[in-house]
Amino acid sequence: MKKIPLILLPGTLCDDTMWEFQLNKLKKIADCKVISLQRDSIEEMAKDVLEQAPDRFALAGFSMGGNVAIEVVKQAPKRVLKLALMDINPNPPRLEQIEGWKKFIGMAREGNFSSITPHYLLPNMVSPNAEDQISSTIIKMAEHIGKDTMIKQMTALINRPDGRKTLREVECPTLLLTGEEDALCTTDMHKEMNKHLSHSELVIIKSSGHMTTLEQPEAVYSALHNWLLNK
Repeated sequence: MKKIPLILLPGTLCDDTMWEFQLNKLKKIADCKVISLQRDSIEEMAKDVLEQAPDRFALAGFSMGGNVAIEVVKQAPKRVLKLALMDINPNPPRLEQIEGWKKFIGMAREGNFSSITPHYLLPNMVSPNAEDQISSTIIKMAEHIGKDTMIKQMTALINRPDGRKTLREVECPTLLLTGEEDALCTTDMHKEMNKHLSHSELVIIKSSGHMTTLEQPEAVYSALHNWLLNK
């Protein structure tokens, strides 16, 4: 069986590690590539993805990576064979979100980068019952991404485009996936997206917060596997 090219886009302050479990299993049916997102605009991130991707490919984006995935479809709709949007918010940012990102950018520039993830971001990223190892992994990813890339990513989020119009025009098979306990990108957001997509499936991952790929790796793998193989 010919493998489908699959591009995976991580979220803010995340790297390949967030996809490790899924990558190890999906490589049996897909040629997988994780593309890091290191620009200060969603539009430029999408251009980078298109430059590094094959002519036609399946595309899965998590959180900020999902916003980039929507922009990829906007810029090159015919190149995306299948789309997976995972734990994402397609809406333009709210004022309180913008103020939060600006605060974190200021903290990073003042030398307090290492405190941002464990003390400010992490409490909303995982379910209360998540294992301590998951929190440690998230903190390690953030340290690996580093201050400069975080500033670029949060600048991109501050100016995030409204993805809802593009979503209404998506024609390829689309998987919407979110954690049942996701406090950042809620199930209601994904249900609303599902209403406006013509070829979509909604999967809600039980016993998981925002970091679904780490909190419930097998369930996320199963959803991605089925999405890739379904015609």
